[in-house]
Amino acid sequence: MKKNESACVSPLFLQEFGGLILLDLQYHIVGISAQALHLTAYNTTTFIGISMQTFFHEAFPSIDGKLTKLVKSVVLRDLPLQVISLRYGGRNYYFKCHRQGEMIYLEWEPQLKKYVSASKLNELGFLLERSYPNNWNMICKAVNSFLKYDRVFTIRIFETGQARVIAEDKPGMPAFSMHKEFAETFLPPDLLSYYNRAAYRYIPNLRKREQELYIHDTDFDMHTTQLAAMPFLHEQHLLSHGIVSVIFFPIIINGEFWGMIIGHNTQEKPLDLQNRKLCAFFVQNASSKYESSLGQRILAENTHLKQVEDILKERLYQNKTVNCAMIQSLDILREMTTADGVAIYNEGELYLHGHTPNRQTLHALVNYLGRHTRKAIFKDHNFRLNHRQHFKSKLPFAGILSYRLDEEGSYYILWFREEKQIQLTQVYPRPNKKQNRDVGASTTLHFSEENIHDTAVPWDDKDLNFVYTLREAINTSIIQKVKEKERITEELETANNELEMLTFTLSHDLKNPLSVLHSGLYYLTDKAHTLQAEKLHQWHKNLLNSIDNISDIVNNIVFLSQNKIKTFTKDPIPMNYYIRRIVQESIILHQAQHCQIKYGKLYPIWGEKSALYQIFMNIISNALKYSSSKANPQIFITSALKEDHIHYYITDNGIGIPDRQINAVFDMFNRADNALNHQGSGIGLTLVKRIMDRLGATIKINSDPSGTRVDLFFPLVTSFPVNMMQHL
Repeated sequence: MKKNESACVSPLFLQEFGGLILLDLQYHIVGISAQALHLTAYNTTTFIGISMQTFFHEAFPSIDGKLTKLVKSVVLRDLPLQVISLRYGGRNYYFKCHRQGEMIYLEWEPQLKKYVSASKLNELGFLLERSYPNNWNMICKAVNSFLKYDRVFTIRIFETGQARVIAEDKPGMPAFSMHKEFAETFLPPDLLSYYNRAAYRYIPNLRKREQELYIHDTDFDMHTTQLAAMPFLHEQHLLSHGIVSVIFFPIIINGEFWGMIIGHNTQEKPLDLQNRKLCAFFVQNASSKYESSLGQRILAENTHLKQVEDILKERLYQNKTVNCAMIQSLDILREMTTADGVAIYNEGELYLHGHTPNRQTLHALVNYLGRHTRKAIFKDHNFRLNHRQHFKSKLPFAGILSYRLDEEGSYYILWFREEKQIQLTQVYPRPNKKQNRDVGASTTLHFSEENIHDTAVPWDDKDLNFVYTLREAINTSIIQKVKEKERITEELETANNELEMLTFTLSHDLKNPLSVLHSGLYYLTDKAHTLQAEKLHQWHKNLLNSIDNISDIVNNIVFLSQNKIKTFTKDPIPMNYYIRRIVQESIILHQAQHCQIKYGKLYPIWGEKSALYQIFMNIISNALKYSSSKANPQIFITSALKEDHIHYYITDNGIGIPDRQINAVFDMFNRADNALNHQGSGIGLTLVKRIMDRLGATIKINSDPSGTRVDLFFPLVTSFPVNMMQHL
């Protein structure tokens, strides 16, 4: 832009403790602060396009050559920020020059000291020592020994956007006490860019009127200069607490804005540029050391995580089922996430460790998670705050982390954290007619200290890394089990070809008489006019019953043959919820809603889930079927833990089994004389006996006219996990 060319110049705001001019790459002035403008006869519009040499000659006649050389060296030699000390008007000044994109920045401020004494350097020199501990309280104290501020403290900014004071020196201001927390509204990302774009930010006097910056380019990046005014939000907050002078040193860890060391003073506190830069250097060094120690800590945590992963994989391999391995590892699950409690939900069964909700609340919680999130891993440290209205009873936890192991939502691992009450500094906008610097004409800000409830310590990367590791270990275990079962199945299919052929041959042979019976039925129907009505009805009934019985036999034989090619792997199976579900299915099947069911303790069993289903479904179904004709049918199911086995027994008050036929109850197709009026094929107990044999278990049946008792003895492979034995 040419000299004195008319332009639209917009005023912005800078701090008043220094001056600033902005140049384009042709060394023409495009922006100027009020302090710099007052050194010349130009006004707010005529300065545009003035050459650097012309301006320097008028504003700094005794040092214009040195300033020109400084600026050109930065541009032509592509140097970073350059600082020189020059004397002008009877006073020493620091002149700083750097290039940012297509713009050159030259700013200056008074020099308060000629040099930093060796004794002052020694006060902070120990921070450079390798052996110096990474303790933010000690770093605050060391930096403040140099600044001499009323308070220096460290604030940590978390992933959630909230921030907390974690260290301080010279306490005494209640508003900035240790562990004070700020809401995410206090440090939004757009304000954080003001702090992390420079090695430090310094405001010697918040109460002094700011100077204007006149610039044609309204897209000018204010954060590039140290004279940039502080965000209005934080300025008002500090002034409301009597803070006048403030300095901020950003802490960058692994390339991320981790926090700040902040100095507060209730009186104006001029700090020489050398002092500020030295403190910034020492804070950066402390940040680097902390980053190194953090890396060592992460390495140690990863080593520990790998050890835990190996333990989990070993347990998954030994126990063959995910559920048993997880139950044995409840203490590890809780320790690795520093949770207050952990729960496992597996198809209605619950296993708890630490402080957890009650069983009713846990069932409601699992149903809620299943309906409201499809995420395999879900976390919310404000769960009670955000979701309590969906639960009838008060939630005894504030934060939750969940891992759903299957698509159906029948298996969850849940971690819980209790409430942590905090006092949080909140920021709210309020209407205001007075113009404010950067919040608009219609808005001002209100600060409040609120006690926040129903929130917990947030789940961090360390917690999530463990859950991801757990998921990987479980998935690997499942794949290994699938491969092992495929191998065993292939071997068994070869060994059982002969049995399979026999089964299908038997099925074919039984279907032949079925066709004959159908033909006979149609024949009798055609000859109905030659038979007496009563005789004809009896023929129909007998033939139809035979058809139904033969069909049952065919279906049961096919079912039995399919199960003969399977291998049973014994795992600890919880039975409390499982047996109750079988009972409900049987009641519906036999329409036995009037039957009274009583339960004792239902211990887990070492077995295979589908095999145990067949066993208990047959026995419980028989008990209901043969008791349903009684006026007051009753079933009692209980179990006992012995030294080497689990003893289950099921008793009913049904029709019983005649003494002469009790020894034949396990023979295929055998049915007691008094059971012929009830539907059945006589293969159910045969199937139960064969499955029990393959499990290495035994079955005994005792019966009389008052009812039947079935005793089942399942070997105890090893002790059950402690949590599996609770809440029987």
